[in-house]
Amino acid sequence: MPARKMQETLERVLGKETSAGVIIVTPNTGQSDMMINLEVPMLLSLANDPDFPLVIANTVQKLEGGIDYDAPYRYLKIDAKTSSDINQFNGSNKDGITKLVSEMLNSRIQYILERMESTGADTITINVETRMPANTEEKCKGDLQIRINPDKENPRKLSKQGLEDLKEMLPLVSNTLQAQAENKKIQITGRMHLTPALAIGAAFPGTKFKEIEIVDRDDNIWCSKREISAPKDAVEVFISRPTGGNDDVQNQVAVLISMAPRCDKSLFDKIVKGNKFDKVIVISTNYDQIDHRWAGELSREIIRKLGNVIGESRPLIHLAYHGPAALAILVGRLLNTYKVVAYERTEKQYGNPIPEDVYSRTLLINVGCPIQAVYNSDELGDDGVQRSAS
Repeated sequence: MPARKMQETLERVLGKETSAGVIIVTPNTGQSDMMINLEVPMLLSLANDPDFPLVIANTVQKLEGGIDYDAPYRYLKIDAKTSSDINQFNGSNKDGITKLVSEMLNSRIQYILERMESTGADTITINVETRMPANTEEKCKGDLQIRINPDKENPRKLSKQGLEDLKEMLPLVSNTLQAQAENKKIQITGRMHLTPALAIGAAFPGTKFKEIEIVDRDDNIWCSKREISAPKDAVEVFISRPTGGNDDVQNQVAVLISMAPRCDKSLFDKIVKGNKFDKVIVISTNYDQIDHRWAGELSREIIRKLGNVIGESRPLIHLAYHGPAALAILVGRLLNTYKVVAYERTEKQYGNPIPEDVYSRTLLINVGCPIQAVYNSDELGDDGVQRSAS
């Protein structure tokens, strides 16, 4: 927060713009006069409203082990009797943080649904950002916001830690929405890299969510339902078998989906040369401009053509996608019956004066996860945020 305007900002945010709160308690918490005298009293006052969820993330450990549940009352100088109904979670490990996020997410969805019922709205908006870290001045851009920290030095580069966060939290969002809002339309906005876009699509498959739509940066809406017919020649497929005497069946295929002008296979060819595949499949478009109104039909046609080539074998798909992020979400939504290794276009430095563009193995996307693993690629960045080790 701006140093000279901290109190003013706190009073504005906590007074008018906050729908829930998390008090983070560390061994140093008792040293913050601002927290003790302003933040916490305001949050406790807001929590008198039963519709305002307030929880504590406690990282203070007892000497004999376990969380010191009395620490918040000692450090923050609050009455244990009047605050005993505030749930405390272990903020030192992933399990505790996941439980905390799950509780807050459920409360948030309930709030959204009640508001929708009163206004007659039928769409839940999820704003996703992978290219800029979250900041305190950022305004709320959706009913739910997903923030994936990029590399601390280069926001164009994904961070491995940010993707690990997405791996943990994306199923919570998907499962909570399916349980509480399965009949609502899901709208996705924001800016994102392409492999997270595929994973986000896989989190909202057509088998569980009736309709989704994506709003791109030009405010065009890409719908999962069919709007207008795409041209019959909008998608073409090229199939080859790798050369070099590879007769062994690997049950793996390399796939390039290029929905951008001038399909450039040069980076994809490096994936093919460095691995063994039963088939190499290139799905591209004949059009320089993809009409967003084709999106529903076009995404299904891409997956239909891919399925025709692959057949019943269900191989592991090594996928490089090049095209609009909105279409990547819709394609990912229909890949829910496949296991996919998703590649992100990144820059490879390794001491070279000029970085080299490469496709880096980034995510393993699988049914029900949707991110089963984050690969430890050298080209992924570091967001500089320390996290719990367990």
